[in-house]
Amino acid sequence: MRARAFDRAENRDSARLLYDASAKALPQIADWLHLRAAGVTASKGDRNSYYGRIKTQVAKERIDWTEAFALERFGEIPEAAAKYREVGAMVNHFRLRLALAGDSVAKDTVRREMLEWISGASSSDQLRDAMELFDKTFTTVSAGEHLLLARASWRAGVSKRTTTSYQKAIAARLGNDRDYYNYG
Repeated sequence: MRARAFDRAENRDSARLLYDASAKALPQIADWLHLRAAGVTASKGDRNSYYGRIKTQVAKERIDWTEAFALERFGEIPEAAAKYREVGAMVNHFRLRLALAGDSVAKDTVRREMLEWISGASSSDQLRDAMELFDKTFTTVSAGEHLLLARASWRAGVSKRTTTSYQKAIAARLGNDRDYYNYG
């Protein structure tokens, strides 16, 4: 579809016009095309107009995701970060918060929030991605943080990360019997 090609090329007006035309020509998938059109529309009011046209529940459930993406796309980063958090896209939330962090104090706040989320997250792709983001962002990790990351890595099934972090935590004499068992 040409609309998608224009979308990828950041030729948003052309993409929006083609998504609109396609929605009229293909009413069975119009809801999805309205979401696409909203995602390339800068004006919040115009995006809301597209969202108002959506009829099916399954497509309505994607409105907040589309809005988060659109907010980021159009440079409304604080709002996008908050929207990503609202929909549970924590890696995107943390990624944007880190981009906004202007100083070490702000970055440390995001670091603590990331570690808190990581420590309580269940095994998921998001957990693995959050640990990867943490590793790319923070080069110095304390032994206590290694213990927390080892436990999370173990839950996520990331064996190399689990071993590395447990090794550093255990060398600092941290951990309990379960940690030693998991490390083994």
